[in-house]
This record gives sequence, C-alpha cells and structure tokens, in this order.
Amino acid sequence: MSRLRVIPVEEPYEKKFLDFLEEDKILHIFTIYDFRYMRDKTQIWVALENEKIAGYLLEFDNTIVHTHGSAESVSKLLDYTNLDEPVFVIEPHHLRVVEEFFKPLGPTDSSTKGEITTYLIVKVDAETFKPSITHRVKKLRTKDLGEVSENMGDEWKRRIENVIHKGVAFGAYDNGSLVAVATVSEILEGLVLIRGVCTVPYLDVRDSQLQRVQLSYRS
Repeated sequence: MSRLRVIPVEEPYEKKFLDFLEEDKILHIFTIYDFRYMRDKTQIWVALENEKIAGYLLEFDNTIVHTHGSAESVSKLLDYTNLDEPVFVIEPHHLRVVEEFFKPLGPTDSSTKGEITTYLIVKVDAETFKPSITHRVKKLRTKDLGEVSENMGDEWKRRIENVIHKGVAFGAYDNGSLVAVATVSEILEGLVLIRGVCTVPYLDVRDSQLQRVQLSYRS
C-alpha cells in the first residue's frame, strides 16, 4: 500500500518546497522561475513519503503540466490536474504513467517526427567545458536590429528587440555577417534561461559558439 500523500504547496509549506528546489537549481530552474515570478499563474502539488518530497506536479497558466520525481508519485499527482488538453513537460520515466491518463495529440515542436518531442538537457560548467571557438560573438543592441531583420527575418527582430529591454541577446558572426542568435530573457541568481536560438540554414554553430556564449555569461 502506498504511503504517499499529496498536499498543495501553500503557506506555510512554500519555504520548505523552495529549499528543496534550490538543492539543484539547474534541474529545477523552470519551476523556481515560475514559482517565484509567476506565482499567480502557478499551482503546485507535492507527493510526500515519510514527510520527504518524492515528486511534484506544477500546473502553469492552465496549460502546462510539469512533473518531477518518482513514477509512483507522478501517478498519484496526476489525479490533481483537471486540464483536458495539457502540454506536458515530463521526465522520460513518467511517459508510461502519463499515457495511462492522457493520449498524445501532437508534439510541442513542429519539426518533430511523431507525437512527442524529446528535449536533451546537458549540464556543463565554465571550468570543464572547452568548446572550439570559431566565430566572433557580441552582445546585440538596438542598433543591430536592422541586421537581425535582414539575416534572420522580422519575427526574430521583434523577439530580440523585446529581449534587449529586459534581458540579453547575443549574435555570432561568420565572415562579418550575423549567422546565429541566442536570447536570454530571464536571469535567475547567476543562471540564465536561453529561450531562443536561431541559426541561418547554411551554417550551424549552436554546438560550439553559442553554448560558449551561455557559459561566458554565467561566469
């Protein structure tokens, strides 16, 4: 018989939950950000086993459901969301459990083949990550928006213009031309969330130069 019990994250439990998240800020960075800065749009339930957190379910803006923890805890936590067609952000071992409750309707990324998008997360640090630096990089400013529009299109110009006012945008150059951009719209206690990366079709530098940009900004 399961010894799990589920409670909503409310006062006075919020501090204990945040302390749990901060034990691994990178793993829980999206949850920390939503919990701190989008609290009015966020509902969270935790599954406790012997009063320790075995898993949690975060529901954001009545749209996104994010799960973390043991498969057993997630199975119990899914009883607490009443969304008809949520967008799931889950760990690989949660898929079997989620499919017992929901049927996949389509991927979160339009380029995905199949109904489920898989994201690969890599954790590195500036001391041990030594990529090959082959392109010049600079921080983008308002004066660079014309070049962004010309090389990346008007949609990316609008994105970067918005980011410049509240975060940071970087550009990588090849033979003097802008060929890739990366945007950092949220900065959280020395960590950054790179929300958008775009590379011109004939050149892909994301695995070298733009990852270096991320690390340089953190260091």
